Amino acid sequence: GREQLALQFIELDVWGRSVLELGHLTTLVASFNSLPSIPKDIALLAKHFLRKICTEMRRLPLDITQDAVRAMEAYEWPGNIREMENVIERAIALTDGDRIELKDLPPQIGGENETDNAAPRLTVPDEGLDLTETIARIEQAYIRQAMAKSHNIKARAAALLKINRTTLVEKIKRYDMQS
Repeated sequence: GREQLALQFIELDVWGRSVLELGHLTTLVASFNSLPSIPKDIALLAKHFLRKICTEMRRLPLDITQDAVRAMEAYEWPGNIREMENVIERAIALTDGDRIELKDLPPQIGGENETDNAAPRLTVPDEGLDLTETIARIEQAYIRQAMAKSHNIKARAAALLKINRTTLVEKIKRYDMQS
C-alpha cells in the first residue's frame, strides 16, 4: 500500500497528474480528473497545497484546522484537482491567522457566507503588506478558479468574472498564466 512504500505526494504537474517521490526516484502516476474519494487523501492533498502555495507566496507555513479538513473531506469536489488548489489559495490569501479555519473556506464547502457587496474579513498585519501584490494574488486565484470552472474556455471564465474576454486574456498574459 501507499503507507508501506512511504510514498510522499510532492507535486501536481500542469495537467493535474500527481507526481510521487519514492526515495530518490520521482515517478509520474496516472492522471485523474476528479479528486480522490478517500478522505485521508483529501487531507493529504490539502496539506500539500498549503505548503506549496505558502512557499510560492513567500509566507510562513500555515496549518489547517480539523473542522476545515472535515468540511473538505465531506465536500463532493465537482471540479478537478485544480478546484482544491484554488480553494486553498483563496483561503490563504484571505485568512488573517496562522491557520486555515472553516470560516476561511468558501460557503459551498462550509465556510461563512458573505453578503454580495460585503468586503471580505481582512486585517492588515502589524508589519504591513504590499497591497498591489496582495490584490494581484487574489485576482490570479479568481482567474484560475474561473478558468477551472469553465474548463479553460476564456469566454465563459470572463463571463463568470464579469469582465470582457479581452481583459481576461490581457490579465492571463500579464500574470504569465498561459494555459
